[in-house]
Amino acid sequence: MSNAAPLRDRLLRIREVLELTGCGRAWLYRAIKRGDFPPPIRLGHRTAVWSEEAVLAWIDEKKRGATGRGSGQSGHEDGTTGGRL
Repeated sequence: MSNAAPLRDRLLRIREVLELTGCGRAWLYRAIKRGDFPPPIRLGHRTAVWSEEAVLAWIDEKKRGATGRGSGQSGHEDGTTGGRL
């Protein structure tokens, strides 16, 4: 049995989420509205954070989905990749 303490799920602010995903703020909020990205956790009227675990799981899911695609397909409904996952 390991003596190491379990890792805690960090809470990420918007800037960290955008940096991790490579997405823009507007794209991120549209994806949340569509149900395609984990919703934020509201800490207050103007404070929102995201579970690092949920964001990293979303990234892993996108990577797995991208490996199954042919090179001629894009990652977005509008036919663009937008430089995003």
